[in-house]
Amino acid sequence: MTLDKVRHWSWIGASSTGSAHITAGTGCDDAGACIEVSTVSGPALIAVVSDGAGTATHSRLGASIVCAEFCRAALEFITRGRQIANFNSDTSDQWLDRIRDRIAYSAEQRDLVLRSFAATLVGAIIQDDVAVLVHVGDGACVFRLAGQPDW
Repeated sequence: MTLDKVRHWSWIGASSTGSAHITAGTGCDDAGACIEVSTVSGPALIAVVSDGAGTATHSRLGASIVCAEFCRAALEFITRGRQIANFNSDTSDQWLDRIRDRIAYSAEQRDLVLRSFAATLVGAIIQDDVAVLVHVGDGACVFRLAGQPDW
């Protein structure tokens, strides 16, 4: 894997403070990341967003962990030469276990329960002709095929 100097993808991100966060006075607990990488089958985009639950005391950290661990798992998957087209539910389960384990470690270090780190996950690995979406919680992901008007 090498980082391309020529960008193949464009992306934009934004976040907004939810009503539960405003009520609690905690601010926005969203996190996100987007990484473009070269693979043996062409450029790929790794994108992930996470919305920390407004009712969870450490949701900002939870959202950050979700994004960091998803990116690490996706990069490892790609750098090991795995094909995105071969991604399956076993791989997804392993990644979700990994994210949950990392959150559990952070909770244990702070003597907190997992729920204190509650956050959603919407993650994607995208290439020209294949995409994988991993989704947990009440977030959403939409896409549009090239040349098609509908999302």
